[in-house]
Amino acid sequence: MKPDYVRSHLQTLSCALPSVLAIAGIGLAPAWADDINWSNVNGGSFHVGGNWTGGVVPGADDLALFNRTRNPDQQLSYTVTCSSSPSTGGVLVGGDRVTLDLNGNAYLLTNLELVMRVGTSSIASGRLTLIDGVMATITPDAQVEIGGATNAPGFLTISTGAQFLGASVLVGHAGPGTLVVQNGGDLVGGPMFIGAQPPSGGSGIAAVSGAGSAMVVENLSVGNSVMGRLNINSGGRVESTTGDLGTRSGVLGTVNVDGAGSRWTSSGDVNVGYTGQGAMNITGNGRVQGATASAGFIQGSSGAIVINSNGELITQGRCTIGNQGVGTMNVTGGALVQSAFGEIGVIAPGTVTVDGAGSRWMCSQRVSVGAGTGTGTLAITGGAVVQSATGTLARYLGIGSVSIADEGSVWSMSGNLAVGGDVDLLQNGGTGTITIGAGGTLAADRIFLYPHGTVELNGGTLAASSIAIVFGTGGRLPLRSGVLHADVLEFGFQNEGATLAPGLTIGHTTIVGDYVQLPAAALEIEMAGTNSGILFDRVDVVETAFLGGTLNLRFRNDIVPSPNQSYVVLDSARIVGSFGNVASRGRLAVPGRGSFLVSYGAGSTFDETQVVLSNFSACTADFSGDGFVNSQDFFDFLTAFFALAPNADFNHDSFINSQDLFDFLAAFFAGC
Repeated sequence: MKPDYVRSHLQTLSCALPSVLAIAGIGLAPAWADDINWSNVNGGSFHVGGNWTGGVVPGADDLALFNRTRNPDQQLSYTVTCSSSPSTGGVLVGGDRVTLDLNGNAYLLTNLELVMRVGTSSIASGRLTLIDGVMATITPDAQVEIGGATNAPGFLTISTGAQFLGASVLVGHAGPGTLVVQNGGDLVGGPMFIGAQPPSGGSGIAAVSGAGSAMVVENLSVGNSVMGRLNINSGGRVESTTGDLGTRSGVLGTVNVDGAGSRWTSSGDVNVGYTGQGAMNITGNGRVQGATASAGFIQGSSGAIVINSNGELITQGRCTIGNQGVGTMNVTGGALVQSAFGEIGVIAPGTVTVDGAGSRWMCSQRVSVGAGTGTGTLAITGGAVVQSATGTLARYLGIGSVSIADEGSVWSMSGNLAVGGDVDLLQNGGTGTITIGAGGTLAADRIFLYPHGTVELNGGTLAASSIAIVFGTGGRLPLRSGVLHADVLEFGFQNEGATLAPGLTIGHTTIVGDYVQLPAAALEIEMAGTNSGILFDRVDVVETAFLGGTLNLRFRNDIVPSPNQSYVVLDSARIVGSFGNVASRGRLAVPGRGSFLVSYGAGSTFDETQVVLSNFSACTADFSGDGFVNSQDFFDFLTAFFALAPNADFNHDSFINSQDLFDFLAAFFAGC
C-alpha cells in the first residue's frame, strides 16, 4: 500500500487525467510512434514546430529527444519552455543539459513502460532539470531511467515548483545516475532503485535537500545491484513503504540523513544490509522512522547504523542488530534510538555502543543481548542511558556481553533481567556476562543468574529488589568494587571489595545463606531515624556472617540519636570474625556527627549474633571514634583529608576542601 502522501497525489493525478487526455486528444499509447529530435540549440518553446527536426511538435505517442551535443568540450545547454500542457510518450536526454520550464503547466507521459531516459551518450552527461509545473505518468509501473546507457551519466533534477508524479525510478540504470530533489521540488511515484542494474560502470546517487523538498515512493532500494547512496539533508523529506540498503551480495547501499527537519519515514521495515552491505548515518537532528529496523538482515549481509549529533532512529517494533548478517549500531552525541524491542546478535554477531551524555536507547519492551544463537555485545559508556522493561543475555544458546562504565552510564529496567537464560521460557541458555565499571549503574527489579550467567561489579552500582541463582549452581556475582543495593539476595555470597549498602536510600537487605565480607569490602549503614528498614539500614543474614573489611556509618539528615537508643544493623544465625576498622565494644565515628559504640559477636552485651550500635556520642572532634579527643584524631583526619577519603567530608557538603579542615579544627580545639 502506498503512503498517504503517494495516494493523495496519485488520486489527484487520476482525477485530473481524463480532462488532460481529453484536451490532448490522446489514448494510452503502448509504444512510441516516432522519435522527434529537438533542433534549436539556443532553446525555445516546446510548442513551436520549428524547434524540432522536421518541423513537427512531438505528440502523445512520440518520443521527445534532446541529444544535440557532439563535442564533450562543448556541451549544449538550453531551456525549453512550455506555454501549455504537452503530452508525449516519453522523454530522452542524451548528452545535452536541458532545463524544462513547465511554466505552471502539466506534462503527461503516456508510455506504459519507459517514459524517460536521462543519459544515453558517452560524449557528455545527460542533464534534465524540471521547474515550475507537473510532469506525470499514467501508471506507476512506467519507468524513469537515470544513467540510461553504459558509461553514459545521467542527472535528473526536480527543482523549484516542480513535481514528478507516478513513475518508478531507476537511478544508475546502466551508467552512473544522479537524482536531485531540491528547492521545494517533489517526486511521488512507485518503487525506486538507487544503484539499479548489475555492474556496467553504473552507480546511483539521490539527494533530497531543503525544507519543502520531498520524495515519496513505494519500495525504496538503495544499492540494489550496484553502489547506491541517498542523501537527505537541510530539511528534505523521504517517505516509502519499505527501505532496503544493499540488496545484492557485496553491494553497498548508504543512506545519510542530516540536519534539523530531515526525515526518512518508512511505513514498513528498514533493513540496513539486506543481502549486501548497508550503512545508515543519522546526524544533526535528522530522523529515520520505520515499523522495524535491522542491521545485517540476511545471511552474508552486513549493516552499520550510526546515529550522532542528536539524530533519532524511531521504530514501532524491533530494532535488530545482527540478525542473520553482521550488524553494528553506534549511538553517540546525544542521539536517540526508540523501539519496542532491542535485539543484538540473533544469529550473526551484533554490536551496539551507546556513548556520551544525552545518548539514549529507549525500549518499551525487552532488550536481548545474544538474542538467539549469535553473539551480542552492548557497551554503555560516557554517561549514556539504555532503558527497557526487561532484559535478557544469551537467552538461547548464544553469547551476550554488556559493559556499563563511566559516570552517569545506566541500563535500567522496570522488570526482570535474566543473564544466561530466559525467565519466561524457564530455560537455561548460553553465556551471559555483565560488567559494571566505575561510574556505571545497572538497575532492575529482579535479576536471575543462570548457570552460565555472570554479573561483575567492578566500580559501579548494582541495584535490584532481588538477585537469584537459577537452578542452584553456576551463576556468579563477583563483587570487586563499587556499591551493591539489593533487598534480597537469594543465595550466600562473598563480597571481595564492594560496598553492601541496603536500599538506594534507607533499606533492608536479606541474604539467604552465608555472607562473607573480605578485608577490602565494606558494609555501609545509613541512618535517618529509629525505625529499622525505614529510617535506618539493616542486613539480615539467614546463616553465618563472616565479618571483615570495614563498617561505615552515615547520617542522611540532621538527626542526633539518643545515647540510650540502640540500633540492630545486622542480624544473623552466627557471627564469625570482626570488622577491620572497629572491634566489638569499640567506638566508630560518624564523620562530623559523633560516634557509636559497636557491639557484636562474643563478648557483646547484646545478642552476639547481631551488630548493634548504641551509646551515641555527639562529640564530632572524636574523629577516630575511640571516645577521646586527642592528637590521634588530628592525625587520622589529616590522613583522610590528604587521601581525599569520603570520611574527610567533615561538613557533609559533598566536597572535600579546606572548609572541612577548618571545621574539623574548630571542633577539635573546642574539645568536642
